[in-house]
Amino acid sequence: MAFGVDDIIVLVVSRLVTRAISSVAQKSYDFFTGKEQKDIQKKKDEAAISFENKSKIQLIDHQFRLTEARTQFEMRMEEWKQKTFYSNCWPLREPFDMRFALNTPFEGCSIDGKEVIPCRIITSLKDKDHPIARNINGNLSSFLITHYNSVSSHPVISDIGSWREDAPSNDASINYLFSGLQGQPVLVFSPEFVNDGQTIILKIWSWGLGEKVNLPVGIEFGSINIKPMYLNALYEETKKSMELIQELGIKPEGFYSEKLINNIKIIKMLEKLSEEDEDKKEMIQHLYSQLSETDEIRDVVKEKISKQVSGIFSCCAGMYADAYHLVEYGTVPKLPLLVGSIPGANMIRRSIADFYISLLSEIEQIENYSKLLPAIYADTANALANMGATYEEVNNYVKPLLSRGINLVTYGDCSNLSKSKIQNISSLDESLDKLLRDNAASLDKSLLDKINSVLKSIHHPAYPIQ
Repeated sequence: MAFGVDDIIVLVVSRLVTRAISSVAQKSYDFFTGKEQKDIQKKKDEAAISFENKSKIQLIDHQFRLTEARTQFEMRMEEWKQKTFYSNCWPLREPFDMRFALNTPFEGCSIDGKEVIPCRIITSLKDKDHPIARNINGNLSSFLITHYNSVSSHPVISDIGSWREDAPSNDASINYLFSGLQGQPVLVFSPEFVNDGQTIILKIWSWGLGEKVNLPVGIEFGSINIKPMYLNALYEETKKSMELIQELGIKPEGFYSEKLINNIKIIKMLEKLSEEDEDKKEMIQHLYSQLSETDEIRDVVKEKISKQVSGIFSCCAGMYADAYHLVEYGTVPKLPLLVGSIPGANMIRRSIADFYISLLSEIEQIENYSKLLPAIYADTANALANMGATYEEVNNYVKPLLSRGINLVTYGDCSNLSKSKIQNISSLDESLDKLLRDNAASLDKSLLDKINSVLKSIHHPAYPIQ
């Protein structure tokens, strides 16, 4: 292609102009685009910071909502667990107040400035368990609210009859109960009926009664054989009926049923036999077994058995309540003063004696309790002496108990008694001789009356001490 001079000049000029314009435009572009880039970068940085802040806020909000959801879930789970525990495991009718013994003040009484926390007594015996179960619960409740009410010096909270009808009476239920009441002093009676209801195995569970335990402590207190009690009640009530017609001077025929007349004949035969004759013991037992229940005495016999079994339950409750209040607060036991009026108590007098002997032996190890012990020993000895103690029981229980109490007075306290190596003087006469020589004049009158009461009951020649 051929260019002219003019064309070349135009081409050169156009290129120079283009280059110049491009240079100016580039500078102008660089000027404006540099500012925009800074603005854009600034906006990007601000957007990034805003995004980061929003992300942090969202993360915090998410964590908060997650924590709240977890808390709500745990609360619902706890409510579900508690509801399930109450409905399927907790054996009592009413929910427990696990803070009772820990935080809630008890306004019943105060001993030496100490606030007294009552012992809670529960029985797993349900009305449907046995024909006399309702009577046992009722009599035990009456005994507790009469002699160990919640505002006395031996306060007890009675939860008799609170065991749910659908809750089993077994070790698992006791453990569930312990999980809710382990902060409180609790005694639980858990009777078991065997041999078609003829034998009651009395189990006792406890915790917080002056000792610290991680699990409930259970013992088998003993068994109650209802059959001999039943036959003895039949014998006594039939004999009363026999004495009544003798007093009225009428014949039993036409006045009593055939069964009761037959019982009267059996009793007359028994009165002619002597239990001391070994050859006749088997015959006596056979005649006893022939006694039968009659319409005239059925209700009275049932009531008598109920009272006797209830009396045994009441004695157990009183013993454990006494032990708790003596160990914790130094309160003098109350049951020894009551056993004489409790039906059935004489059947377990040896168990009562063994319990208080063991209890007082432990109490002697506690300082500052020496002044309480002589009266307690005398009360226990007096209770046993007035419960129909046999000659053997007088020698094995009554005399040693009274002797021990007198020796504590004579020697001053437990430590002096131990130093003198007089742990258990079996001879009451020796103890009385030393008491008369050294301390009778200064002896407290109430203690002197207790000692004289025991001596009178066992027909001791030293009665009365003055």
